[in-house]
Amino acid sequence: MAKISVKKKGPIDYPPDHKLGMIVPLNGSDCAKCEYWKGGECENKLFQKWNGSGKIPVEPNRYCCDLFESK
Repeated sequence: MAKISVKKKGPIDYPPDHKLGMIVPLNGSDCAKCEYWKGGECENKLFQKWNGSGKIPVEPNRYCCDLFESK
């Protein structure tokens, strides 16, 4: 299991094949609506650790991750 440590809430355990982020349908939760999306990349440190950077693979209104926080 992959472990990501969260200071306030404790560790999160995901199965090895879990995808923290993925392409999503339009009009739902997405990076463009997330407080961590700052004009070109995600500033969430846990997403960056999982992804290797803050860059997402598609447009911000077509991608979301488990760490989404509404603006």
